[in-house]
Amino acid sequence: MKINKDKIYDLSIVEYRWIETMLSEGLTEKEINKMIVRCLGGDEESSNIMIKVTLRLCEPQKLIDYLNSKNF
Repeated sequence: MKINKDKIYDLSIVEYRWIETMLSEGLTEKEINKMIVRCLGGDEESSNIMIKVTLRLCEPQKLIDYLNSKNF
């Protein structure tokens, strides 16, 4: 993924704001996943977790753990 892992903990980074914008504009989760993977890399699961972090449904550490397990 094209995000510095240290920044993943900062919930005010532009990437999270971008996801919030897409959600507020009514894009589907599938559309958002596709955009995240295209622009930031990773895979569908990492983008799902990133959406959950954006929505405060899980902690950023879950995304870090997943990225580390997949060597992203």
